[in-house]
Amino acid sequence: HQGQNINTPQSTHQIKRQYKDDFGWSQNVFGFRNDFKIGGQYVDEPTLGGDFSTGLTGQFNHFSDEANSPITDITFFGGFFGDKTPVKQYSGYVQDDLYPMDRLTVSVGMRYDLWKGFDLDQRSNPIWQALATQTRYNTFYLQDFQGGKGGVLKNDTNNYAPRIGFVYDLKGDGRMLFRGGYGTYYDFPYTNATILFPASAVQSNYGVVYNVTAPPCPPTQPNCTRGIRNADGSFFHVGQPLPPNGLTSPDLQPPNEVASPTLATPYSDQKSLGFAWQWTDHIGLDFSLVSIDYHKIPFRFRANPKDPATGARRFPQFGNFRLWYGKGRASYDGANVGVRVHMTKVDLQGFYTYSKSKGNVLAGADEFRINDRGYQPGLPRDVSVNPLDPLCGACFGPLDTDARHKLTFGGTYSGPWGVNVSGMFRYRSATPYIDYITSDPNNDGFAEDLRPGVGHVNTLRGHSFQQLDVRLARDFRFGGEVGVELLAEMFNVFNEKNPSSFHFRFNSAGQQIVFEPTSFSGDPGQGEQRLIQLGARVHF
Repeated sequence: HQGQNINTPQSTHQIKRQYKDDFGWSQNVFGFRNDFKIGGQYVDEPTLGGDFSTGLTGQFNHFSDEANSPITDITFFGGFFGDKTPVKQYSGYVQDDLYPMDRLTVSVGMRYDLWKGFDLDQRSNPIWQALATQTRYNTFYLQDFQGGKGGVLKNDTNNYAPRIGFVYDLKGDGRMLFRGGYGTYYDFPYTNATILFPASAVQSNYGVVYNVTAPPCPPTQPNCTRGIRNADGSFFHVGQPLPPNGLTSPDLQPPNEVASPTLATPYSDQKSLGFAWQWTDHIGLDFSLVSIDYHKIPFRFRANPKDPATGARRFPQFGNFRLWYGKGRASYDGANVGVRVHMTKVDLQGFYTYSKSKGNVLAGADEFRINDRGYQPGLPRDVSVNPLDPLCGACFGPLDTDARHKLTFGGTYSGPWGVNVSGMFRYRSATPYIDYITSDPNNDGFAEDLRPGVGHVNTLRGHSFQQLDVRLARDFRFGGEVGVELLAEMFNVFNEKNPSSFHFRFNSAGQQIVFEPTSFSGDPGQGEQRLIQLGARVHF
């Protein structure tokens, strides 16, 4: 290929005005002190959108992997492909911290959030028109469109978020604290996870405006050199005048996105209990339990599978379009233990977490992908293991981020001669993967189905991760204010491989023969291989 990156140019256009104010006061109510707080925020983004109209300067395909080989295809895109989604945000809260006893503090509050600008009008989208009028299929995510629903999306207006918490000092000396709380928390319905692409589907006029393709080799010359030729018969090269356009009219791309009327503001219900204990003057302990339920997580999936009865797509006039849906859910339950040790020359701290996280948005409760091609290569992005029912029971399982055990331990030692030694050890247990096959037993047109007998997604586990990093530092002072710190650092001391991104390898019959990693330490996002670096820092 030659020409610009096919994913550029991209741009974001934003104008943002924000007003925020908080006010607090204290007074006695019912015979004890109350600390009141009230606040509000207004954010106006009259310009919020983007443009990712790629390929405008041309894309050129070569016959072979050589810079001077003949060009076999020239394509220019034109028009606008982007979105405009201005947003207004209104937020307000009230809170009272009350002290009914010397040892007890209780916090009670309420917050309200309203976001306007998510009322996308997609009635001109032919995909929505088809979904709103079809009567053949009764799949639950198609039922949402019946009766013309979703033509104009609704802003979510019932985002009331109560919360309550307490802290109790068991002995009154601040050394043993028992705390807990409950709250509902709404998240800003980020346009990239909800209406950005559906908005671009109705606000764009983007497509191929120029295309010339070299003719195929004649049957008598199966191994000929293909290439686009100039008027004089010579091969065309980049930089020369373009040959006449092979298109009679622009080939504008049809929409490939549609938003469901189920989209709403995602929120979580969070509960926690904790105990903090200053055991001695040098040792502190923390224990906590956390439980979170996530609701209305937006996610996208391919919503035009094949009809098993006909073998054709259920809506053959469209491609494999994506539907942005609003009923994702997830949960997290965890237990945490923390230890801190502070002595004259030694500071240590360690944290251990045992947790379980599960849901149907497998990339994570703060993501919008039901799977992540980067996490498990081989799986197509945005395709459920059951596109006919992406909320099926088998589609719900451990999240990709579900590591049952996590341990972090770090410390610093102030040694003789001014040398400081520090280090950190990190460990997490294996994260899960989907056990799938490449055949299509339910004939929905997607070949990545769960292996027969597998109950749900992410039943397999990959490999644990662990890494030890150490650091030596010595500070030299010159004249009191100026100093030079010399550093020596080693990352991944034991050179752990940390395999990741597990991928099935198949034989020609589509049968799994091994489950193997494709990423290791040193690859992007996978931590370092053993690495030593020396440095100096001047401070004054």
